[in-house]
Amino acid sequence: MGHVARTIGTSFAYVRCFAEILEDRDTMTNMMFFASAKPLEFDISDDLLHIIGKHTIRGRVLGGMLSNEVDVSGFVENTDLSPITDSWNPLPQWQVSTAIQHWHAMRGMVSTSYWLNY
Repeated sequence: MGHVARTIGTSFAYVRCFAEILEDRDTMTNMMFFASAKPLEFDISDDLLHIIGKHTIRGRVLGGMLSNEVDVSGFVENTDLSPITDSWNPLPQWQVSTAIQHWHAMRGMVSTSYWLNY
C-alpha cells in the first residue's frame, strides 16, 4: 500500500485512502484511494444515507467510510519509497499470493454455478 500511496502522491497534492474493513489487519481488504489537486471533503450525511438507503450495500459502505480512513500521509511523503513506474512495477509479483487467497475466499462464499454463469 505504501508504494501505491507514494505513487499517487507524486501526481496529486491531496490523497485519502479508505479501507472496506479495518478490524482485522491480517486479512485482505478493499482499499479506495481518492486523489486531487485540491482538498478532498466528503459530505456523507444521514440525509444522504436515507436517500440511498442505509441498508443497501452502497449505504453500508458510505456509512462506514469515514471511520475506516487509513492515514497514508507518511507513505505519500516518504521519499525512501519508490513510486511505481513502467520500468519498476512490482505489483504483479506482490499480488499473486493475494489473488490466490481471493480466489479461494470467493469460491467459499459463492457457488460454482454462480461463477459459471457470471
